[in-house]
Amino acid sequence: MKHTIYVFALGLLLLASCKKGGDSTPHLDALFDEKFVLRYTQSAGLPDQQRPELTVTVDDVLDKRCPSCGDGGFVTTVLRVEDQQGSPQTATLCLYCGPTSSDTLTVRANSRRYVLRLHQVNPAPVAAPASLKKEEKQVVLSVKR
Repeated sequence: MKHTIYVFALGLLLLASCKKGGDSTPHLDALFDEKFVLRYTQSAGLPDQQRPELTVTVDDVLDKRCPSCGDGGFVTTVLRVEDQQGSPQTATLCLYCGPTSSDTLTVRANSRRYVLRLHQVNPAPVAAPASLKKEEKQVVLSVKR
């Protein structure tokens, strides 16, 4: 009997860890023209997940800021933006990248323009750039319609 309970509990643990697509990050609703926070692999439906006009997902975060290095560094976020039909496009936004990249980008979806803006990536590293994993980052965004 004890062995059966152990096997059953182990099976439940394995099933709980095998979510569809491996994504255990909850999706959230976000409003246009307001800041919202996403973590790595997290998605936001604008204005809601039930019938999103736009879905924004953080696909990658590259944080090369280094306060102790003297140059400050930069942080880049790669977003997947999907329209109402689920057609994806990629948007790369960067903070502190200089004139070659921007924290703001205009995308076209649903026959209209949307302006994506990267406001912050938190927390900022306190030492070397690799001091925090991208899974620990929070990306502060806004989308203007």
